Amino acid sequence: MFQQYKDRAAFLLIYIREAHPTDGWQVKANVRDKVVYAAPKAMDDRALIASDCLKGLKLTLPCLLDDMQGSANRDYAAWPARFCIVRTDGTVHYYSGRGPRGFKPKEAENALIKLLEEGAPTAP
Repeated sequence: MFQQYKDRAAFLLIYIREAHPTDGWQVKANVRDKVVYAAPKAMDDRALIASDCLKGLKLTLPCLLDDMQGSANRDYAAWPARFCIVRTDGTVHYYSGRGPRGFKPKEAENALIKLLEEGAPTAP
């Protein structure tokens, strides 16, 4: 979706926190794939994990980090994953269910298309 619409809308990934830290709920798939990180205690650690995540998933969209207090997660109830389409005036146009089950890329894309068809201003 990012590649297709990046010149018509601004996209951001906000890295909230490590989903399966070694000092929390670790899963076998992460061990197998060598995705093994302790929960970060500082922003530098969170930035390193987010960078590795983007590389590992081959994502090219811009990424911001939630603060250590979890403000973005608190404000958008974003954990573990969520699509949120925000108009340039700050109002929420689309808010997906929580991932992984409520995380529906096609539904989010359709909401974005509708917004773009309305001629709403976007911020590429």
